[in-house]
Amino acid sequence: MAIPRGVAALLIEEHLRRPFSGRLLQLGRQHTYVSLLALNKLLKRYAGVAPNFETTS
Repeated sequence: MAIPRGVAALLIEEHLRRPFSGRLLQLGRQHTYVSLLALNKLLKRYAGVAPNFETTS
């Protein structure tokens, strides 16, 4: 299963409306198919923040 850019945007929007809380059951591993640049843009667009994520090796 995966979280593409469109689904990541929906999750950000939903969290802004009703912040996530409580317990969560995750079945399997989730891959995120969003680049760090795209994630920064999504957060700036929807949440008004630009955290500037960086990768480390």
